Amino acid sequence: MDYEDLAKQLIKSRIRLLDFPLGESMFLENRGERMVMGFLTHEKEVASPSVLASKCQVSTARIACILNSLEKKGLICRKTDSNDKRKINVRATQKGYDMGKLHERNVVSNTKKLLEFLGEKDAKEHVRIMKRVSDYIVQQTLNDSTQVDKGKKTLC
Repeated sequence: MDYEDLAKQLIKSRIRLLDFPLGESMFLENRGERMVMGFLTHEKEVASPSVLASKCQVSTARIACILNSLEKKGLICRKTDSNDKRKINVRATQKGYDMGKLHERNVVSNTKKLLEFLGEKDAKEHVRIMKRVSDYIVQQTLNDSTQVDKGKKTLC
């Protein structure tokens, strides 16, 4: 089997989806406002800007811009931590929470439509494969961070 050719075919298929909003939202990780709102609205999370930057894999400067935009829209509020006045906590407002839950329902609905289109057999296979992909990425990330940590220990 030519895995390089298959990889090129997969990449080409995913790039083709960039021209369509549904494809983009279903297959691309959004590291902007939607990702921040998703994190904050999932079980009504409260987080610091640095935690949000880490979770969204963006710089603290980028997260500051995202938070400013979300605050202007009335979707989040920032409050000083009651235990440590130097720290800021960010949470979704009710409007932000409602918007986040609506987006979540839309993602589930669009994913359901995709799975229905695939049919029962292919849908189950797709979910099984995506779980394996997810497990692989998590394992590779853990391995990479372990290697980095080992490297840091030897340098210190």
